Amino acid sequence: EFIQVNPFAYADYTDIQLAMPTSLEAFQESLAIRFPDQRQGIIDLLALCKKIAIQASYADSIMANASTQEIPIKLAELIKFRHTTLAEVFSQFIEVPQLQSIFATHWPYLGLPPSKLSFVYWAVMMISYLEDGAYYCRGGFQKLAEALVNGLTKHGGTIRFKSQVQNIKVSDNQVHCVILSNGELIAAPTIIVNSDVRSAIFQMIGAEYFPKRYLARLNKMQTSLSIFVVYIATDLNLQTIEPHHEAFHYTSFDHESNYLDSKQGKLSWISITIPSLLDNSLAPKGTHILMLTTLVDYQAADWVTAKRDFAEQMLDFADHKLPGLKQHTLLIEAGSPLTLERY
Repeated sequence: EFIQVNPFAYADYTDIQLAMPTSLEAFQESLAIRFPDQRQGIIDLLALCKKIAIQASYADSIMANASTQEIPIKLAELIKFRHTTLAEVFSQFIEVPQLQSIFATHWPYLGLPPSKLSFVYWAVMMISYLEDGAYYCRGGFQKLAEALVNGLTKHGGTIRFKSQVQNIKVSDNQVHCVILSNGELIAAPTIIVNSDVRSAIFQMIGAEYFPKRYLARLNKMQTSLSIFVVYIATDLNLQTIEPHHEAFHYTSFDHESNYLDSKQGKLSWISITIPSLLDNSLAPKGTHILMLTTLVDYQAADWVTAKRDFAEQMLDFADHKLPGLKQHTLLIEAGSPLTLERY
C-alpha cells in the first residue's frame, strides 16, 4: 500500500520557505504568488518540462518505428534540449536568482548542481512528481523489498545473503558462472550485475572482455557524490514545530557553492525526512523516526575517523531546524560513504 505525499517536499532557504504541492498547476501558482513578475516564465518553463517528459516517455517507440523525417518533428524539444543543462534552460525563462534556486531545490536527487545537471533528466523527474504524485510505502520501503523477495521466491528464485561474488567467469565471450568468495560456483547462462560498473568490469569480469574504446570512456568518468545519512529516533513533540515529510534546508541560494561544499566534506545543507508523520506504524506513540541526509564525496575524508564528528554536525544542523531534537534523541545511527559501499 502506498500513501500519497502532498506536498512532496518543502524548501527552506532561511528567509524563504515554500511547500511544493504535487500538482503542476498548484506548484506553478505557489511560485507565481511569491514571484508575480516571473509568472509567465514559470508557466512557460513548466510547459517545456512537460513536453520533454512526454516526448521522453515515447522516444524509444518513435526511434524504432518513425521515419527519419518524422523523428525530428515528434521529438523536437527532446532533441533540441538533449545536451543542455538545467542552468542553461531556466536562465532563459526565469530572471530572479532566488527563484532559479528554488526551482532547482531537488538537485541532490540527481547528484549534480544546475550548471552540470541534464535538463532532460530534471524535467522528467519534476513532471513525475507534479503529474503522477509522490508516494511512501506503508510500513517503510522494506515492505517493498519484501514484496520483491516474495515474488522471486514464489516463482522458484532463491535469495542468498552474505554471499559475496568474487568472480564472473567468461569463456568464448559468454558468461557461464559466478564464483563466491567461499569458492562456491553457481552456473548461470545469464547474469545480471547490480553493482557499480567499475567493480563489475575490473574486479569481477575482467577488462580484457571489453572494447578498448569503451574502457577509455569509462576511465574518463568521474565518480558521483555519495551520501551521509543519520537515522534518529526521537520523542520530540514535532506537532508544535509544524514539520514536513521531507524538507531541504539550505544556508545559501547558491547551489554551485552547495555542491562544492559537499565535494569538500563541508556541511551547508541537509534534507530532513520524517516518514512517521505519514505512517504512525513506524514508531511507538509519542515518538518519531527521522533521516538526515546530505551529499558528500567518498574521498573527502577518512570516514572511519570522521564519521562521528560529521554525524554530530548534522545533528546540530537539524537541531537548529527542529529545536530540542538533540535533547530528545532516543537513538542515533549514522551511515557514511563507507557504510553505503558495504551495503
